[in-house]
Amino acid sequence: MASYALLGAVALGAWWWGRPGVGMLPMALGVVALLAAKASLLLLLLWSAWLRPQTEETLGWRRHAAIFLAVFAIMAMTSLWVKQASSTAGDEVSYLLLAQSLAQHGTLDQKATVSHKEFREFYFCQWSDGLRWSLESSHSYFPLFLYPAYALSGRLGVMLFFAGIMALFAGQLYAWLLRAGLGKGTAALSAGLVLCMGPVLCLGQHALVEAPGMLLVVVGLRLALAAPRRPLAAGLGLLAVSVFLYFIKFRLAALGGGLLVAASFWWLESQVGARRALLAALGAAVLALLAALALSAGGWPHSYFWGSASFLYELRYGLGIWARCDQLWMPLWVMFGGLVLDQTFGLLLTAPVILLALAGIPAALRRFPRPAITALAPVVVYVGMVCLMRWYRWQGGFDLPARLYLVAFPALALFLGVMLSALARPWWRLVAWAVALWGLAYTLVMVIVPALRWGRSGLINPVVSLLQKKLGLDFYHLLPSTFVYSPLLPWYAALTALGLLGLAWLSWRNAPPAQPATWRLCTREVVVLVLSLALLASAPLVGAKLWPLRVLEAELMHGGRQAPLWVENAFPWDMHGRSVSNEGIISGRLFFPGGPVRLRLVARAGSPGEVVLRLDRWPLPGLVFDQGRTLETGLLILKKGWHRVSLVWRSCAQRDCYLLVDRLELLPGGPR
Repeated sequence: MASYALLGAVALGAWWWGRPGVGMLPMALGVVALLAAKASLLLLLLWSAWLRPQTEETLGWRRHAAIFLAVFAIMAMTSLWVKQASSTAGDEVSYLLLAQSLAQHGTLDQKATVSHKEFREFYFCQWSDGLRWSLESSHSYFPLFLYPAYALSGRLGVMLFFAGIMALFAGQLYAWLLRAGLGKGTAALSAGLVLCMGPVLCLGQHALVEAPGMLLVVVGLRLALAAPRRPLAAGLGLLAVSVFLYFIKFRLAALGGGLLVAASFWWLESQVGARRALLAALGAAVLALLAALALSAGGWPHSYFWGSASFLYELRYGLGIWARCDQLWMPLWVMFGGLVLDQTFGLLLTAPVILLALAGIPAALRRFPRPAITALAPVVVYVGMVCLMRWYRWQGGFDLPARLYLVAFPALALFLGVMLSALARPWWRLVAWAVALWGLAYTLVMVIVPALRWGRSGLINPVVSLLQKKLGLDFYHLLPSTFVYSPLLPWYAALTALGLLGLAWLSWRNAPPAQPATWRLCTREVVVLVLSLALLASAPLVGAKLWPLRVLEAELMHGGRQAPLWVENAFPWDMHGRSVSNEGIISGRLFFPGGPVRLRLVARAGSPGEVVLRLDRWPLPGLVFDQGRTLETGLLILKKGWHRVSLVWRSCAQRDCYLLVDRLELLPGGPR
């Protein structure tokens, strides 16, 4: 009873206490531990009382209601904590600002909202006018969707509304996996793992388009499977889903197009055969592409074929940048390599269960060809569109990990279920356990300290950054990154590819239906699992002692207004770092191994100037830097350990007299 009383106290506090304060971390640990225990109990009761006794293939409204209530309770309580502990960020600020203007002033004009600082209700950080969007520039009507919930109860009302959306999504996802052919145990496990991934769980706590997008996608997948049996109802339902996806966010229209093409193919295949159905589906895809070219990103009549908001402009711009690459495959590596491996926005560290899903695609196409193809169609269309148009900014910006791609994750749950079935055997199941526990641990960290869920382009993972500060060790260079210095990135890429191929081969050979009892570990397996996770977690810490960092990234150096970050886009030919203007200064710590070394500056100057380096408190002679890319200077023998390095740039006062600093490197040997 005391624990439930504490949960009630947290709920009441969310109404009165809107700002984070002192002592939040101890409270966070207590509240989240309590929530985790209550969530485990709720899910156990849901499985034993409602899902395990199920014998029929359909879910039924009673079981759907049970899933909704259990998931809503968990999501709502985590949302109450996040509201107290963290500000909004990214696109959410702009959406809520429009909703606040509508609710308070009855207009989309945000001038009064900003001048009266009404955004303090949901945004606690320093204000920037770049957060003010018009409805047209947001490329959606999403703020209108938020208006009723916000008018009722502000940010908390929106968060509870989105908790309800995610609860509906959980039931629909489970029902679709059952219809696709997975057993109830595997379907429940697959749906639960997808829902408990850190980035997906965060969608229930933020006003972002991906949450309703995921719900609409899984509803569309269910309708597409019903197209051969009930073509009229399924077709009208898919049209409605596609229209809603378009009005929520224009880029989500690609998902609706993929669902319509898949449903049309299955219906035509039952009428005229596979070959004619394939030709007709391809024709429909071409027509859908032409229609998209004729529509603007927000549906505004004055910009059908021109303007920065048009689909045609975005497509041409993305392809034009693609043509500038030296290798044709380079954009594919930039986007998909980063999406899989990057420590801040990638899946390997933040949502590894999705990599298991990717390995299960071949086996799913073999076991469940119709549901698997239906699931792949919207994913391929959507991800392909993002790749063509936004490959150079695949990470989104200041955002959640892989946020642009979360709407495609419901379709991948089927492939995850097939992979889990293949791993449901002694010793092999340790792979699934390790991946699931790693993902759940990262989710808990994102809930305990909500600020750690937001990554920034070019910077290291925020959780890694916090651990480095607390432990006094730098180990980010031992983790994969497509933005900052990462010497082990090729090894991570090779090992990940080999692991995916091996798992795909395993699931192809044998993917029998898994039973719940097959996931119970014996004592030896538990010991191996614990030791493996401990070694995995401690490996970067040991590596930081054995191979200390010899590179100082400009993004991680301290800089003021005269040295802003320059890392928003992932152009392979461009540098990422800080743009230092005249008399600007940046500084940071660098580990010196002892003995004579050379210090290399990797940078690009807009105009010739002078670089002045300072080591601890001692200035070094100024060095002339022209429009080259590197500059080296020899250093005297220094004591082994950490030293502070600062850089001052002196040039003209014009805008083009900048120095774009990428990094500082230590090289062995004395002056040359």
